Amino acid sequence: MTKPDTRLKILNTAAELFRTKGYYAVGLNEIIKASGAPKGSLYYYFPNGKEQLASEAVRLVGQRVRHEVEDQLNKIDDAAASLQHLLKNIAEDFNTRKSNYFSVALLALETVDNNGDLKTACREVFDEWAEMYRLKLIRSGFCDENANRISIMLQTLMEGMFTFAITKNDPSVFLLFAEVIPKLLES
Repeated sequence: MTKPDTRLKILNTAAELFRTKGYYAVGLNEIIKASGAPKGSLYYYFPNGKEQLASEAVRLVGQRVRHEVEDQLNKIDDAAASLQHLLKNIAEDFNTRKSNYFSVALLALETVDNNGDLKTACREVFDEWAEMYRLKLIRSGFCDENANRISIMLQTLMEGMFTFAITKNDPSVFLLFAEVIPKLLES
C-alpha cells in the first residue's frame, strides 16, 4: 500500500467498524488488524489517536453520503418525488450495505459527553446534510424559510429512521416515510 492508500484504508476500516460496532466498542488494535496497515501508520496519520481518527472518518463518510444523496436527489426535479426515490433506494440498499449511508446520530449519541473534534465533526456533517435537503427544496420552489425548517426536520427524521431500521433490522420505515413525504411537503 502507498502512503495515501494506507491512510484511506485505515479511515475506511475505522468508519465501517464505528458504523457496525460503535465508537467505544472498537479499539485501535482492531482497526489496525482489520485494515492490514502497520501499527505505526495509525499514529503517523492520526497522532491525536482515536478521536482524531473517528472525526476524520465521520467527515469522510459525511462527504461520501452527501455526494451519493445529492446524486439521488438530482435525478428528479420535484422535491417530493426525489425524496421518495431516495427513500426507496435506501430501503433497498439497507440490508445489502451497498451504499455509503451512515447514521451520524448513533455515533453522536454514543459520544455525547465528548466536547472535542468528534462532536464538531458530527455537527458539521449534520449541517451539511440538512443543507443538501434545503438546497433541493429551494430548487423545487420552496422559500428559504420553509426550506430551512423542512430540511432540519428531514435530517432529523432520516437519522431517526436509521436508528429505527438498525434497531429492528427492518428498513420498511423508509418506505413508510416515502408514502407520506408528498403530504408533508404540501403542508
